[in-house]
Amino acid sequence: MVIVRRAKPEDQGEIERLLREASLDDDGVDKHLEHFFVVEIPPADDETAQMVGAAGMEIYETCALLRSLVVARASWNGEVSWKLMQILLSYAEHLELEEVYLFANGASPWLQEIGFESVSFDQLPDEIQELPHVDQLKIKGSPLVFRRESCLYH
Repeated sequence: MVIVRRAKPEDQGEIERLLREASLDDDGVDKHLEHFFVVEIPPADDETAQMVGAAGMEIYETCALLRSLVVARASWNGEVSWKLMQILLSYAEHLELEEVYLFANGASPWLQEIGFESVSFDQLPDEIQELPHVDQLKIKGSPLVFRRESCLYH
């Protein structure tokens, strides 16, 4: 069993560690921490909960850029990743965002199954195209978008 909760300021170091261990960029986590969620294994007895995953978004006017969704290898399963994605998309709906973008490397059939669709770089909103780290994202993957009218929002 795992618990998913909103990230707190004291989670920042652990989130950054998980991202680095997965060879993902941890730059800017501090600026967007309020829009992150963490996955924990509940504590047993006197232990503390163990953080095994995290995901978050950079929020812009009417859209968001999904930050790295990461789950520690030892704890990874499709159900945890799916649950994190559902939480992020529900959060985007709560914020009344029109679109959620992400960059995916390789085949991403499960993302397309839940409503993400491929877009070209020139279709990205200006606020995402102008991000300093977008050039790095272009190298690592192709942009996808989830639009508010997609089925998971309803």
